[in-house]
Amino acid sequence: MKGTYTGLGVAFGAGLGLLVGILFLDTWWFGMAIGAAIGLVVGSLAEIAFRDRGSGGGA
Repeated sequence: MKGTYTGLGVAFGAGLGLLVGILFLDTWWFGMAIGAAIGLVVGSLAEIAFRDRGSGGGA
C-alpha cells in the first residue's frame, strides 16, 4: 500500500492546520495549507522510513 502514510499525513496535517488556522490565525485556509504541506513532508518521511525498515535487509 504505497502512499498510505503520505495520504494520512496530508489529511491529518490539513485537519490540524484547519484547527490552528481557526484558533490562532486570522484565516482558516492559510493554516490548512501550511498543515497540508507539513503533513506531506512528514508523511513522506514516514513512508520512506517504514519502507526501508521493512525491506528485509538487502545488501
